[in-house]
Amino acid sequence: IKRIDGPGTLADLAWSLNGKTTVLTLNARVKETDGFLVSRLFGLKSAIPIEVELIGVAPVKSWRGRLSAKSEKLGAVEALIGWDLEDDGIGLTGNGRVSILPGLASPITDALVRGSDCRFMLDVNYGSKKQLQVRRFRFETDWASMEYRGQIDFKKQTLRGAIALAAEDISSLGIFTGTKTAGRLTVHGNLLGPLRKPQITLSAAIEEPTIGEFSATRIDGEFRLEPVEQSASFFTGLIIQGQGGVSGLEYLSINAIVPEKQFQWALAAEALDDGAIAINQLDLSGQNTRIRLSGKLNLARPSFKGDAVVEIRDLKKIPGFREAGISGATSFQAQIKVDRESGFISAMVKGKINDLSSFFPLLNVLGGAGLEYLGKIRLEDTGRLSISDLQMKSFAANLAAEAAMDITTGNGQVRAHIDIPQLAVISAVLGQPLQGSLGVDINMNSELWSFKLTAKATGHDLLLGDYTFPQATVLVCAETLPSRPQGNIQVDLTQGGQTMHAMSNFLLDSCRLEFSEISMAFAGTQVTGNVNIHLPTMVAEGSLRGHSDDLRPVSFFWGESIGGRADFEAVLLKGQKGQGMLFDLHGKGLVTRFGNAREFVLKAQLEDIFHTLTGSAEARISYFQKSKLHLQDLRVKAESQPPKIAFSVNAIGQFQEDFEVRTAGSVVFIPEGDQLQLDTLQGQLGKYPFQLSRPLIARRVSGEYILERVALNLDTGSFKTSGKFGADVLALDFCLEDIPLGILNAVGASNLAGSLTARIQMSGKPGQPEAHIETRIIKARLIDTPVQKFPEVDLLAHADYSESLFRAVISVEGMTGKPITGSLKIPADISLTPFLFSLNPAENFECTLSAEVRLAFLAALLGFDEHRLDGVMVTDFSGTGSLQSPEFNGSIVVSEGAYENTTTGTILKNVRISARLSGDRLVLEKVQASDGEKGKISALGWTRFDPARNFPFQVDLVIDNTNVLRSDDLKVLAGGNLSFSGSLKQVFLSGQLTVNEAEYRLDESLPPEIPEMNVVEINSPESGPQILPGQNFQKEYADDWGLDLTVKAPGKVFIRGLGLDSEWRGGLRIAGQMQDPEITGSLSAVRGYYTFFGSRFAVTRGVISWEDVVPPPQIYISAENHRSDLTARFQLSGTPSNLKIALTSDPDLPTDEIISHLLFGRSSSNITPLQALRLVQAINMFSGGISMFDFLGRSRKLINLDQMDLRLSDENGKNASSVSAGKYLHEDVYIEVEKGIDTDTGKVSVEIELNPNITVETEAGADANSGIGVNWKLDY
Repeated sequence: IKRIDGPGTLADLAWSLNGKTTVLTLNARVKETDGFLVSRLFGLKSAIPIEVELIGVAPVKSWRGRLSAKSEKLGAVEALIGWDLEDDGIGLTGNGRVSILPGLASPITDALVRGSDCRFMLDVNYGSKKQLQVRRFRFETDWASMEYRGQIDFKKQTLRGAIALAAEDISSLGIFTGTKTAGRLTVHGNLLGPLRKPQITLSAAIEEPTIGEFSATRIDGEFRLEPVEQSASFFTGLIIQGQGGVSGLEYLSINAIVPEKQFQWALAAEALDDGAIAINQLDLSGQNTRIRLSGKLNLARPSFKGDAVVEIRDLKKIPGFREAGISGATSFQAQIKVDRESGFISAMVKGKINDLSSFFPLLNVLGGAGLEYLGKIRLEDTGRLSISDLQMKSFAANLAAEAAMDITTGNGQVRAHIDIPQLAVISAVLGQPLQGSLGVDINMNSELWSFKLTAKATGHDLLLGDYTFPQATVLVCAETLPSRPQGNIQVDLTQGGQTMHAMSNFLLDSCRLEFSEISMAFAGTQVTGNVNIHLPTMVAEGSLRGHSDDLRPVSFFWGESIGGRADFEAVLLKGQKGQGMLFDLHGKGLVTRFGNAREFVLKAQLEDIFHTLTGSAEARISYFQKSKLHLQDLRVKAESQPPKIAFSVNAIGQFQEDFEVRTAGSVVFIPEGDQLQLDTLQGQLGKYPFQLSRPLIARRVSGEYILERVALNLDTGSFKTSGKFGADVLALDFCLEDIPLGILNAVGASNLAGSLTARIQMSGKPGQPEAHIETRIIKARLIDTPVQKFPEVDLLAHADYSESLFRAVISVEGMTGKPITGSLKIPADISLTPFLFSLNPAENFECTLSAEVRLAFLAALLGFDEHRLDGVMVTDFSGTGSLQSPEFNGSIVVSEGAYENTTTGTILKNVRISARLSGDRLVLEKVQASDGEKGKISALGWTRFDPARNFPFQVDLVIDNTNVLRSDDLKVLAGGNLSFSGSLKQVFLSGQLTVNEAEYRLDESLPPEIPEMNVVEINSPESGPQILPGQNFQKEYADDWGLDLTVKAPGKVFIRGLGLDSEWRGGLRIAGQMQDPEITGSLSAVRGYYTFFGSRFAVTRGVISWEDVVPPPQIYISAENHRSDLTARFQLSGTPSNLKIALTSDPDLPTDEIISHLLFGRSSSNITPLQALRLVQAINMFSGGISMFDFLGRSRKLINLDQMDLRLSDENGKNASSVSAGKYLHEDVYIEVEKGIDTDTGKVSVEIELNPNITVETEAGADANSGIGVNWKLDY
């Protein structure tokens, strides 16, 4: 057959059938150059030119021949083929070699074939049922093989088969990974389903795989492949799904960082028509790490572009982080691009570390809830690695950085900036308050892997503890990193207008770290020295010397404010057993929060200070003072010769009483058990001597503490104890015999006399102890008490604790003629390790009390120094039930009672109280008292013993014209109703009070030009340091006190003193909380005058107002003095602590002229020299403040008047001076009498208040003049 319309196809065929066995002779040859016939017939359009030859001679039923085929674009085939006519069809066999040119098959097939000849074997059968049986199809190379067995049903268009693939070497797959690849591959699978769209399941495994620097023991997986409809070819139309695992993952580099060795993976992908693979998701999951990858893999280029998500649950499980003890969780996203042809790998990374709790404390605090990061990474095949736009952010800090490095030459540069705007977040790490901001700039250059670093940290407005640093700078310069780092460190701190400069050179040479030319200078403190550290042994040699004229500015170094002077020297040396040191410290005038000392000296000679400490030390403190504790001299000596440390302590001082203590002993640390032994302990506490009668020995053996027969003599008494204490054993016995109670005076207790004898026995286990207590106090009494003839009291008490029940019985005799008796039985849980004491509110308790007590004795025992009580209290009650629902029955009666508050002057007499306990209530049935005059007080109320509701109560108080305050400065006579209600946690005070009469006297104090100063001298070399005065703190209210009070003052509120004599009236409302009251209202002046430079100023207007604020109030007082030549006006305004005085006149005159007219009735130009001197004194008094002796005020008080005034006048050359006195006859009727010096002068006036705005005034004089008037006034 020859194509005649052009060249392209030539086919020659010769065949013949001969003989009885029907032998077929076949010789066929086809050659085609244009793809017209053969290529179309077999679907090989891209195969031209092509040549095919088939030659053979054999019986038709079992024919054999040779097939040769060749294509410049496909490859070549040389094979022996044949067929066999069988009963159920025809069988086809083949055995030969195939060479496939690259690009014909799939990229994976190309990689496995690698362009070399391949062997194949074929054995199939096509039957009458249109079924093709593939009995065997095998395809193999020198390093790989594939075999298929199965069946194709052309009638049903179905396929079923099994496939196996094995490759002893997969190094050729490195073209896809871009790096070296090795391993052994095995694949087993099945094909099933429609002929055009079969389902393929594969089971694959790679043994000992290596990809780049990674290796593993095994990678395996299960795959499912499904052809896509209308795909161009089988290999470009596959949906691929799979899952499997990776085991024994390793990293071949020395500095291996492998997240974990075991992974599970899952794959969802699709082979696209363009030869690429779309990875929808590749999920790698380990116990601690998960990586999710998606993108497009181009096998032909090769290249990859996609996204990755990495999650690490715990960084501590990753090498490097694990060694650093760092844990926490992190996750990040990355946009990845790999292009082998262009030669780069790049990624945009964005992530967050969620938990920084295990990082070193500073990073943990700065990271807070999480640390976010974002950046670009690019690695080129030239070896250039670049990191750009790197940002790390947390709530407290920001980092920006960029880097470029040639990893082949080691040349590069790194720049970074760290910003911490609020340093307060790291206060907890430093253990003290810190404020301010910090910025750090880092520059690092490298050349041939030798780095040079410059780092500068700058802080602004730093507040460290009590110290302020407007600016702080730390500069570190280092070079020849990392082989031989050397450079210097500089620190500059600005504080209190001064700058601290510290610096040191450093060199890390092999195994030695040298710090040379160390220096620090700041505010009178200087430190110099040199230190060399041998790193393998961590032994330092060198010295540091320092001197400080004032330690306080440099106290921030140790975080504790210390004032005073000091010198020190520390010599570091190599000892026989490690690090040795000679240390000498001498401080003077030390002021600390623990106390103050005139002198402190410490000398030490030590060896092996970081391991087995040996050597000796001696410390001495002179004139130490802390509150009531005064140490004249304290000396401590210690000498360590392992395993024993011997010590001695001598102290002389005062705490309430003089004391002296001397002790010596030793501590031994051995594996068998530690032992403390006091050979001597003796001294004097006040007038009471004490001394150990035998050495005190305390041992710790196998977790148990053992006391061996401790015996201490205390004056005429003794204290003895012995026993042991451990996790599972408790056996202690304490015995006190005839201990004088006066010894308690030396530790700040009440002034007691008498003696104490007691025994305490404890047994069982620390977690479940049992105890028995016997206590006897003989002839106890108070001494140095204002109560006369305080009785001698005997007390006897027994107590037991076992099985979570505490029982106690007490008896007191001698307080009155009747003994006090009581008992208690209460459930309680007590543990010594851990220490616990709790009451069980659901369990039942029992208690009784029967007592007759003089209240004066009770107040003295309780230390009520400002409160004096008298009378007799008789009580007799019992209680049962549970703590959460108690039941009481009994009574409390107080008769012939009296109360006096020495601070406020409050006095109550004839106090009678009758209270009844019934069930869970205490009811006040009767409370009566008087103020010793006409005033009376009565009250009724109740309280409930209800712990769940914090003991609710209600008390209603009636005050009837009672002197509630009677101090020298303030007297108040008031009446009204008050109500206290609430609980121990929340109290509400409400009611109304009417001030019937009150008087407040202003203090007569020194004028402002001679201020009272509280002078404290510290660091005096002639005497010991003084205790610094304590701060005055506002009282803290633990409970919630609500207020709703109305206070009315219709009049007779007098304010006197400092030349002022005035009457006021008004009202206030007090609401809000006790610790933050809301006060509204005002007081206005009714009448009054102010004596200023001997002249009487009449008060024309006065207002003291509160406007929803806590005191102090706003004050405004205006007064006038009318004279023939001028009218002077005086104004006082502001708050009590900031009063402003203004003096004006009409006509308008300077201040000195006004004062001259007030003093002398004439201008300053017309006064005498002596008057001029008095004028200067008056002007100085006016400029600095006013303070005058109030003679008239004291006289008025003596003769019981409401107002008294001396009015001076020298008008028209006549002496018109007079004295006036006023008194309230009734709260609305006021009478005033005035008498002049002349015999015919004087008058009487009466003022009657009809209502708050209208008053009627009448007047009758000695000269027979009289008059009447009506005044109307509106306060606005």
